Amino acid sequence: MEDGKICVSRTKKGKLDGKIHLENGKIMPVPPHYKIEESLNDKDCQIERQKGQIVNIIIDGKELKTKENQVSTQSSSVEKKEHAKQKKCSPSKEKKFTKKSAKAPYNFIPLNNHIVESSFKPEEVFTKIYHKEKLTGKKRLTGKINLELETKTPLYIRDTSNWEKEEDNINPEFFSPGGRYKIPGSSLRGMTRTLVEIISWGKFSFFDNKLLYYREVAVKSSLNQEYQRNMISRDGKKFNAGYLIKEGVDNYYIIPAQKENGIQFKQINKKEIKASLSNQQFTYHKREDGKYLVFSGNMPYKEHHWLINPPDFEAHSIPIEKDDIEKYSKDENRYSDNSNKNDKDKQDGDLLRQLRVSEEGIVPCFYVHWKDSQKRDRISFGHTGYFRLAYKKTIGDHIPDKLKNEDKIDLAEAIFGKESYFASRVSFEDAELVSGQNNILMEKVSPKILSTPKPTTFQHYLEQDTDDIKQLKHWNDEVNIRGYKLYWHKNINNNPNYWQEDAIKDDTQHTVIKPIKPGMRFKGNIRFENLSEIELGALLFALDLPDNHYHKIGMGKPLGLGSVKINTNLIISDREKRYEKLFSGNDWELGEKEQPINKYKDKFEKFILAKLKEFEEDKKNYEVGSLWETERLKQLRIILDWSNTLQTEWLSKTDYMELDQFKNRPVLPKPEVCLASKKYIISQRIYT
Repeated sequence: MEDGKICVSRTKKGKLDGKIHLENGKIMPVPPHYKIEESLNDKDCQIERQKGQIVNIIIDGKELKTKENQVSTQSSSVEKKEHAKQKKCSPSKEKKFTKKSAKAPYNFIPLNNHIVESSFKPEEVFTKIYHKEKLTGKKRLTGKINLELETKTPLYIRDTSNWEKEEDNINPEFFSPGGRYKIPGSSLRGMTRTLVEIISWGKFSFFDNKLLYYREVAVKSSLNQEYQRNMISRDGKKFNAGYLIKEGVDNYYIIPAQKENGIQFKQINKKEIKASLSNQQFTYHKREDGKYLVFSGNMPYKEHHWLINPPDFEAHSIPIEKDDIEKYSKDENRYSDNSNKNDKDKQDGDLLRQLRVSEEGIVPCFYVHWKDSQKRDRISFGHTGYFRLAYKKTIGDHIPDKLKNEDKIDLAEAIFGKESYFASRVSFEDAELVSGQNNILMEKVSPKILSTPKPTTFQHYLEQDTDDIKQLKHWNDEVNIRGYKLYWHKNINNNPNYWQEDAIKDDTQHTVIKPIKPGMRFKGNIRFENLSEIELGALLFALDLPDNHYHKIGMGKPLGLGSVKINTNLIISDREKRYEKLFSGNDWELGEKEQPINKYKDKFEKFILAKLKEFEEDKKNYEVGSLWETERLKQLRIILDWSNTLQTEWLSKTDYMELDQFKNRPVLPKPEVCLASKKYIISQRIYT
């Protein structure tokens, strides 16, 4: 966006003529399809350009309207024709995607429509006692799963902090307690738990149920429409201005700013401000007349800051809900000054920090009133006009209630336990580096910065039925999340420039790591007690993948790190036999015997398929011979498939998009569509 002023005058023939005077001195005509009025003359504005042409004009926070019988650009005309063509060939209820799709190093395994419940009952498992089938009538199995892991790409899991060696308190070494290189059992457990949830049609158990924030001013999108609606204050104007104060331990209020001719604030040009103040970053300055200058950042083409009238101490102060304060403090995407300066010297958009160090106990702010789904009065506030608003729905609001049902126990919960209810029956040991391997570590490197899209990239994280930017679903809509987020494999072994910087970077954005090289082997165990055959089968199905399909673990997964191949073998322990005698020949009698794993995988697979067929509306979708043929697990298998890395330009296809590509919010397609070059496979139809 570029700042400027719009100048409107009349020609000799009496027609209105508009020109945009940009801050860089350039003058551009207002395209003829825009509606202009004399009242717009000398108004501050912002413009957006594509290929040098004006495609959007913002005045007073609103988009300048176009004439109904004209289309702004040739490209939008072509887009409409393409949209009409798509509509003609698509059934009315089919999803409509016409634009170029997004790309990302991750994708999603769709949510399941139903939970497959476990037959597990906590009271049937004797605590700390091994089951006897002849006593309980139910077969329970105890033993271990031996794991051998081989790194297919560099692997990195950070070591514990070493305050003596590292001045910056960041230890780049690989996880190695006591000097022994290991893959933590906790990492293996988390990876396995997620896969068991997916393959067993379990509950969506672990998610950060936080509230997200958004700001959309320039782009003509569904979110822009939402933003404009929610920035309207009670008196029909845009946001209000006031002052944040704190009373007592945790009571926050806003004192409204005084009004002059009905106005609390105005924008002021940088040229009117002292040179010593004009380049301030995210801070404020009190003038002698009691008004506050609020600086919203020194960005290119930004020529205006805000001037707020003094506080109106005679007006009623506005209480802020504790929930609004808490959620404001958790907004991760707000700019923060992470330097080593004292709090008082930092310059950022954190009003709560600014209030803590304020000598007057007061900080200027902007705010709007709104009501939540329970019709409660709420306040959103920020350090500058057009601040970031909180969505009204949390992430958890977009997960179907049936996938959060605490009254049901799924297989994952039955195996891994439920806190404060019943214990886990599996234990993951650390996987240790196999001895005899030399030269296992890479040199210290700085990986490329992982400036990953956050869940605020709703066109990726939420289900979409169109890629029309004006109809995309966002976090305030009634729509489900996409599902489980997993990362694509990438063969980066011969392409270090793809994932690492050319030298060690010593700044706050980078880190330093020493990964394990590809081809290194680790061994570990998963010990289990009193599992049913189906529960054991679920564990093995998640660990023993089809040929050439691998797992992901550790840091740097978006860059291609952390691909590992896992081989398993199963040992079943006969507890009675173990204690009948001490020796078995020249060895100890352990009562352990290796068993084929496919027997248990098959039992699990048949159990899940039979359960799925009980759901009438999805019955046809599950009349298949293997779980891997179901629609959901097809997507899982695609993501886990290492052979994808052989595709032409695979690294580019699974890279993050450039920031300017996010402007039009392209939708991320399903994994299977990502592999269909330049085609969209939707509802049994193929659109090119």
